[in-house]
Amino acid sequence: MEKYIIIALILLFGVVYYFDKQSNDKLAALEQSSTLEIDKKHPQSKSFWKIFVDHNKSKNYYKDRGITVKSSNKPDSDTSACVGVTKSDKDMIITKFAGYVLEYPCSTTHMGEYHIKYDSENKIIEQRYRLKLLATDLTSDGNKVSFDHIVKRIKNAKKIKESIEKDFIVYEEKNHIIAILKINPDINGLFPHIICDRYGNVDPYKLFSPFHDIKKKSQCGIYWRLTKDIKASMLFLPSKFAYNFKDIFEKYNKTLKSFIVEYPNNPQKPTEK
Repeated sequence: MEKYIIIALILLFGVVYYFDKQSNDKLAALEQSSTLEIDKKHPQSKSFWKIFVDHNKSKNYYKDRGITVKSSNKPDSDTSACVGVTKSDKDMIITKFAGYVLEYPCSTTHMGEYHIKYDSENKIIEQRYRLKLLATDLTSDGNKVSFDHIVKRIKNAKKIKESIEKDFIVYEEKNHIIAILKINPDINGLFPHIICDRYGNVDPYKLFSPFHDIKKKSQCGIYWRLTKDIKASMLFLPSKFAYNFKDIFEKYNKTLKSFIVEYPNNPQKPTEK
């Protein structure tokens, strides 16, 4: 039986390769005869055979260099406690994220991905994590979070307002409005901030005022440092939330930090699946 399965697979790949090659040859001939330069510049979609070959080349590339890759388009989560009809507040999802361990209720919607490379001694040489929780995106590459680019933008922006009640300072750019919180004093330049576009010619004075119900299509994003190497962001928020962004930040920051039950100690080692 195994012999026939192997023969069938060989025949299948042979057929796929033949038709892919025929298709590519016809496309090449068509491109050579075409007088439309714009058509020739369009990227070709990869055939099944090309994808298969490229995938195996990539695997061999890392294997030959002693590199192990562990990746998934889903979070590195244990949801076994969430199986079943009856659940309690103590039933938790456990997620590994850039050396951290997070625990949060099974009712929490979560999605994400990760990609880790290890050298021959099982040391992490590259990592990328993304996790979406409570409408918040968490990202980490293992390095310290930096907002230097925002600091540079603020230096070139115009300061237009400062709120003592809400603890924020508002800056104006041509296409955006930036507000930063005057808190988080531990490291310079790592302050929570919000960036709103000026779609529909939004008045920045009204946007960050008690009368902040802007009827325009302006959208905002809130960004902050959850830990030294985890960046948190809330994107595509309606501009009506801009005035209260300090309250939003404090609520979500506190909740997300409560989810972290273990902090990085030793690098995770790859496990065979």
